[in-house]
Amino acid sequence: MPDPQLIRCPSCGAVNRVPLEKIQQGLEPVCGRCKTPLPLSNKPVTVTDATFSFEVERSPLPVLVDIWAPWCGPCRMIAPVIDQLASEMAGRVRFAKLGKVRWTSHRDVARMWERALRRSRLPVALSQGFNPHPLLSFGLALPTGCESRGEYLDARLEEARPGDAPLSELPALLTELLPEGLAVQAVAPVSMAEGSLQQEVASCTWELEVLGVIGEELEERIERALAAPSLTVQRERKGRQTEDDIRPAILSLALTGDDTFEQGEHQMGRFRAELATHPRSVRPSDLVSAFGTDVVLARACRTHQWIERDGARFEPLSVSELSTDLVVEHAAGRAS
Repeated sequence: MPDPQLIRCPSCGAVNRVPLEKIQQGLEPVCGRCKTPLPLSNKPVTVTDATFSFEVERSPLPVLVDIWAPWCGPCRMIAPVIDQLASEMAGRVRFAKLGKVRWTSHRDVARMWERALRRSRLPVALSQGFNPHPLLSFGLALPTGCESRGEYLDARLEEARPGDAPLSELPALLTELLPEGLAVQAVAPVSMAEGSLQQEVASCTWELEVLGVIGEELEERIERALAAPSLTVQRERKGRQTEDDIRPAILSLALTGDDTFEQGEHQMGRFRAELATHPRSVRPSDLVSAFGTDVVLARACRTHQWIERDGARFEPLSVSELSTDLVVEHAAGRAS
């Protein structure tokens, strides 16, 4: 299920987790502590010296602060922009990319989504000009040839219209409009004031399968990589070969429970890696190349993308493991 909306009570200050389904049904949420009705308005909140700590420093969500004065001309000019930004919403989509479609580039996947959203007739905002296109913002680009159980995009939305499909029906509706191998896991509204997915995601979890080493030998390679002060790999950038140290971006490496298995005539090893995305991301192929020339990457699947904020760690749009497994199984079946 999509993450609930966090709403702070204006009376007692308690942070309430309100399920999105109840908001969509038109129900009025109340504070779980003092029973005061909770505000659902998207209008900007006026903050004073007395309420700054409460509204900004202790806010459960990112806050855009506009410091202005009523006598300031530029402040009055930008006020309508702030009002519009506070009211604009986007639909955040989490989807899987499995099977043969993994060989499709990031740009081609973006075009697939543009076509699917046009056919869906959802109220997606369009750009201006002679060739308008849906206003979409994608998360971190997935390397061509890699699969994923958790990709993201934000689509800017216009006002909902009568007859639009309810939020709960959108995953199935959009999946049918996408090519085989792409399957929508969840859709939820988010504020346009939230940060860019590409900037917010701090690390990714990968499940990697390799040829050449298995069992204890693979475990030794992992331990050697973690113990190394640096891991230098050759990478091509703008047509030139460069050397990069990828060790700072390796946050963790570990064997999975079924680290050795057979596929056809080959024995393969499987392990899990968490790789940082900033200041420069590391591709799974770069990581495996650091294990030695005798190790070949056979399959790479991104399973999670993580945002870290104020000591908390969470996904841009989380779904239950059962829901994820069902959608992944459906996507794999369509792609096979």
